Amino acid sequence: MTEIWKPIPNLDGYEASTHGNVRSVDRVVSRDHPGIGIVMQPLKGKTLRPVHCKNGYLYVVIRGRSIQVHRLVALTWVDGYQTGFDASHSDGVRTNNSFENLSWKSRKDNLHDQISHGTRLRGETQNGAKLTGEIVLKMREQRIVGGERWSTIARKYGVTPSAAKSAIIGKTWAHIKDQPSRPVAAIMEPCK
Repeated sequence: MTEIWKPIPNLDGYEASTHGNVRSVDRVVSRDHPGIGIVMQPLKGKTLRPVHCKNGYLYVVIRGRSIQVHRLVALTWVDGYQTGFDASHSDGVRTNNSFENLSWKSRKDNLHDQISHGTRLRGETQNGAKLTGEIVLKMREQRIVGGERWSTIARKYGVTPSAAKSAIIGKTWAHIKDQPSRPVAAIMEPCK
């Protein structure tokens, strides 16, 4: 199939293709040069080289911002966009950004797809994760067995007390199932 290019909506000077590529087009930009003033400079268009990030998606940098390639392709080629919708990969392969593989779905439906494809990012696989499964288990033990305060545990691991509490009680990091059990002595208090 021939690769077809079309302008990306609301992103002048850039196009997305049916094959899932993004490029800049030949254009003239104005630059402010000290001592000279405004100078019009021609720029030659080029296919942007995507960066493969930790979360499995491909990104391109446009005007200093990292943007997901699949979202740009979907905005250009796929009908059905609504505010708050995600660009979803039908086959679950995050690098397959062909327009035929993309659709617009609600966040809830997209999360269900990620779970069914086995591509849901959890724990340390998420971008910016400060904790690991091993650390979460240590935190749980320190709270449940050692009785340490949320804030003390949070400081040890460089997270907020609410993030520590969420990880410890399983609101986040719920996929880490091992929970330390409280020793009987910690549960029972002597009669007075």
